[in-house]
Order: sequence, then structure tokens, then C-alpha cells
Amino acid sequence: MPPDAADRIAQDAREVAKQQGFPQTLFGAYTRTFRLDLGGRPSPWLRFGYRDDATANLRAIQGGATNGTWLAQSPSADAHIGLGPLSSEIPPVTAIYSDLNDPVSPFWCTEVATVVYNTQAGDGGSSTTAFLPTIADVANLGRRLDISVRFPVTAPKTLAEARDLAARSDRLADALRKKFAADGLTAFAPVRLPFASALTEAEKAQTNVIAFVLPLTAISLLVGLVGVGAMAAQWCQRRHAVLRLLWARGSSPISLGAKALLELAGPLVVGAAIGLVVARVALPWYAPVAELDPGTTTWAVLVVLGVLVSAAAVLTATAAWWTHRMFQAPRRRRIPRVLRLIPFELPVATAAVFSGLRLMQSVPRTGGVAPSLDAFALAFPVLVVVVIAGIAARLGGCCWRGRTG
Repeated sequence: MPPDAADRIAQDAREVAKQQGFPQTLFGAYTRTFRLDLGGRPSPWLRFGYRDDATANLRAIQGGATNGTWLAQSPSADAHIGLGPLSSEIPPVTAIYSDLNDPVSPFWCTEVATVVYNTQAGDGGSSTTAFLPTIADVANLGRRLDISVRFPVTAPKTLAEARDLAARSDRLADALRKKFAADGLTAFAPVRLPFASALTEAEKAQTNVIAFVLPLTAISLLVGLVGVGAMAAQWCQRRHAVLRLLWARGSSPISLGAKALLELAGPLVVGAAIGLVVARVALPWYAPVAELDPGTTTWAVLVVLGVLVSAAAVLTATAAWWTHRMFQAPRRRRIPRVLRLIPFELPVATAAVFSGLRLMQSVPRTGGVAPSLDAFALAFPVLVVVVIAGIAARLGGCCWRGRTG
């Protein structure tokens, strides 16, 4: 843009940013590279510019006063330029700063192509930047300027914060366009919002994670409820004498199932509470981000309560059915003896093998888009855990029977 428009754009941007709740504005104005006349001899290729808080983010190796020109170390050494007057077109040199090299600090990350000297560029294609103290000093050079205005904010940690920032950014962009149009600056100051694409990708990533994890979570829940049922059956065996006495006195299977719930509800509640706390504390180690959207913890607590109620229902129903089967139902061998001799771990292990094979087939061996994973493939780790737990329980039962026998 022409140099006389630089100050107006800076004023408009700062005014609108304050109105829209963006406390910080970083304004930058840069010339293209050219040689400055040093009284009959040309200077090295230089770019002159201004950026808010630039000197606070440069490392001065000579001088340091902020009311003059800050020159980079390499052109200073090449042309033997030190502190003091350099040209009538710019303020005197008051500091020599160490050249900026990539990777730069976050303050300069959006200005890399401007402030970092590209040694691979041709003669005059790139240079270091000499920073002047004010926008007016850059505009007084009379050259067309490359201008940027950015509004730094704290990076959002959750999708809720990101959506809020996107909405605020849209309002800021609309206000900037209206202000620039009113001042006749629209042709020089296009407004772009690169944040929208990042938000879209984040939402897509969240959807993909939910789609992949939800089937595995459902399978894990079912396995856990099966474990609760097994615990209820074991409790019935361990309390067989007491249950027979209560049944002989007229207690119904439902009341005996309720007794199982009263005795085992404590461990269930404690286990659910410990699981919820461990999941929240360990979140930074296993989750993509350590922060949660507002209300997520409340929903997690409600889900845990729902699972706890389901476990209590399974526990009561299993204990009631088991006591009914022991004391009231006629004994029938509905399952053939041959099938009962086959340990359940064997078919589960077979399913785990096929699940693992499908999981390996779903992983691409070369670049490209990964195919979608089905629930059976995602069940592989759960099936492995079930097999290991079943074998461990069977070995533990054998050891217990050996001791009591």
C-alpha cells in the first residue's frame, strides 16, 4: 500500500480491536529490499520496517536505545556500519542486534519470510530488516509498504474455547471491513481468517476419535458387566451356607440378590470413584489434550453413575438367578457335556486372533488415507484382556480348590 495509508490502517485496527475485546495488536510495516544512499556509496541490501514491540524481542549486542534505528549484525559487519548517523532519510543507528535465524521465537513466527535473511535468494531477493522507531519513520522513506496487522490471543485449549474465539474473530473481521470501507482502505487491507480451517479440522478429529473409541468403550462396558456377573456368582458360591439358611427361612431369590448388592455395593462404588479420579488425573498422559470442554466432567460423572446402576442391576439379577438355580429350579443339563468341557477362553482367543488380523489389515502400509476401522477390529485389546483374565481366574480357582481340598 502507499505509505500514507499505513498510519490510518494502524489506528483503525487498534480502535476496532479494543472495541471487540482483543487487547493486543501487532502492527508491522516493511519496505521491499533496496540499497540506501550513504553519501555517495550504496548500503548493503536492507529492508526497513516497524513492528510493535520489535526491540523488546531482539537481542542487542551494541547500544540499545529505542529512539533510533536497530540494524542487524551481518550488514553492520559487512559494511562496517556502527552506532551513529547513517543517512538523512532514517534516524541514527542506536543498536546493533543479533541476526534472527530460523526457528524464531513465537513473536516472529508470522514474519519469518520478512525478518530472516534467506541466503539462498538472489542478489536483492532477501535481506535483514532494519527496524525504525515509528511508523512515520518508515512512511517517510516514500516507498510502498507491506503491512500486516495481527491480534495475538492465548491459544484455545478446548473446542468450546475455539468456537468462542472463532465467533469473536468473525465479529472482529466484520468490524474491520466496515471501518476500512468507511475510510477508503478496503483495496489495501483485505481481512483473512485462517483460524476457521483449523477449527474445522479439530472438529473433524473429535468426530473421528469418538467414532473409533465409542465401539471399544461399549465392548469394554459389556466385558465389565460380565465381570460383575461372575463376581456375583462367586459370591453365591462363597456364601452358599448362609443363602441356604435364609432360603429355608422363606427369603425369596430377589431378597437374596438384594443381600448380594448390600454386601458388594461398597466395592463397586469405591471402584467407580477411583476409576473416575484416575481417568481425570491421568488425562494428560493418554488424551490428545489435557483440557476438557465445560460440562464434560459432569457428563462423565453421570455416565459413571449410569454404569454403576447397570452394574448393581446385573449384580442383583445374577445373584437372584443363581440362588433360584441352586435352590428352586430343577437341575437340567441344557448344555452338552462336550461343550461344557471346552473352556470359554478358547473361542474368545480365536475371536481375538481374527480381530487382530482385521486390525492389521486396516492399517495402511504406505501413505494415503487410512480406511475406517470396524468395531470388531477395535475389540482386539479387550478380547486379549478377557482371555488373560479368564485364564488367571481359572488358575486361581484351581489353586483355591487345591488348598481347600
